[in-house]
Amino acid sequence: MIIHPWTEELASAPEKHENQLARKIRGDVYFYFRYNMLCLYLVVYYKILIGSIETLIKPKIR
Repeated sequence: MIIHPWTEELASAPEKHENQLARKIRGDVYFYFRYNMLCLYLVVYYKILIGSIETLIKPKIR
């Protein structure tokens, strides 16, 4: 259910509080999801980077 700012003013105080709480929880979930995706992307990126550096260095060591 999409709550517009001008209809939220018409809502009573408890409903308004619940809407704010739901929006806060949704924002936190979205933030953690985005943070986890960022960490996953960095881990994959560094694994690829280290793997490519190892493939460049290994022939020189031999």
